[in-house]
Amino acid sequence: CNKPGIEIFSLKNSSYKMRCSTNDQLKALAISKDGEYLAGGSDNGKLYVWQVNSGYLLRCWRAHFKAISTIQFTDDGAALISGSDDSLLRTWLLYDIFACFPAAPKPYVSWSQHSLKITDIAIGMSGMLSTIYTISLDRTLKIWDLASKHMLYSIDFPSYLTCMILDPAETFLIIGAGNGLLYKIDLLSKSNIDQIEPIILKKHECEIISIDLSFNSTLLVSSDINGYNH
Repeated sequence: CNKPGIEIFSLKNSSYKMRCSTNDQLKALAISKDGEYLAGGSDNGKLYVWQVNSGYLLRCWRAHFKAISTIQFTDDGAALISGSDDSLLRTWLLYDIFACFPAAPKPYVSWSQHSLKITDIAIGMSGMLSTIYTISLDRTLKIWDLASKHMLYSIDFPSYLTCMILDPAETFLIIGAGNGLLYKIDLLSKSNIDQIEPIILKKHECEIISIDLSFNSTLLVSSDINGYNH
């Protein structure tokens, strides 16, 4: 089938479960921690939210002016965070998403401090009290406090930033960049984190597109645009 959509498979018995069709190409996906909801961000700025068990499309609305590049749920499933090619970072409360039907929901908060496309989002493990981390093609890492709705820090880098991962204990960030470098940010010094010099871990020959950590955060794997892994 050439129609855009999502196919869901069961890992329990390795069987095909269902297909959720859309009218748009999806650029980002996220699933809530409890597995109840699946969200998709489209190339024209729409957000879709499905119920996973039934495959039923619960809501669809225009959330951004341009393509949605990255989305994440908070760990308690209370909110959905979206970043876009329009440089905006927005938080949507699931209660508002479902309660305001048929009107389009309004963002709980919308931040506009990035100047170019947001490429990745990481969220702490404190629900609506979490810290949010975003990176962008504008060469900055920005750190936000969801509870106060304020930006806490902005850190500049020598190259545009493409991907990142936050360790489960929220003690450090690993960030991949367009210049092939991997950077580590120590988050234990939050009182003066904007003055910290990022630690260079290793270098690829080209843009890094994906990074991941082992469960105990002792092993790091990274992949670049040419397909090389380290």
